[in-house]
Amino acid sequence: MPIVKRNLYTRCCDGIARSEELNDMYDKQRQITFRTFSKHVNMKPIIQELGYAYGAHAEGLRIAKDYAVRFYKSVFKGEPCYYMDWSAIDHIFLLPEQVTRLAR
Repeated sequence: MPIVKRNLYTRCCDGIARSEELNDMYDKQRQITFRTFSKHVNMKPIIQELGYAYGAHAEGLRIAKDYAVRFYKSVFKGEPCYYMDWSAIDHIFLLPEQVTRLAR
């Protein structure tokens, strides 16, 4: 059975996440590899949006090789999440059902 991948839910600067919620997420974080992160996150849209090379023959900087990007597994508002620290802007990824629960 294929893994359902998470999509971008929010960025730390868009006003959805309060500072105490982000601090709680940081307290629970565990750094992971890009390979692990990409198994759980739908990366194509975010890679393209941020202007990285995508695809086997694409030229240019790849997100996995960018020294300013780190990947984490953590908990956001009580929901397990994956997030990417991209030049100090956190991109938080959740499953669709998690987004529905947080909207309640």
